[in-house]
Amino acid sequence: MSFQYHLVQRPNPTQPGAPKQFYASATNRAEVSLRTLAKEIKEISTVSVPDTTAVIEALLQIIPRHLGEGAVVRLGEFGSFSVNVCSEGAASE
Repeated sequence: MSFQYHLVQRPNPTQPGAPKQFYASATNRAEVSLRTLAKEIKEISTVSVPDTTAVIEALLQIIPRHLGEGAVVRLGEFGSFSVNVCSEGAASE
């Protein structure tokens, strides 16, 4: 899988005083709707658009529940979903 990107000059987030550097930034060229995905799945399978839409909607309800329970959700070669946390340090708990 390949995707397009462009270069953006920004300050180094770990060294604010350092000279700016170039960072890759993904280029989004289009959006694909749930309905379009369902239609495309219908074309390569025996499942109807409403059934495909229902399954995708169910998946979108189930994934957050598993993430909330601390699980990593793996969708084969598509990739994985997991919760990450970022925070600044604090002097006390």
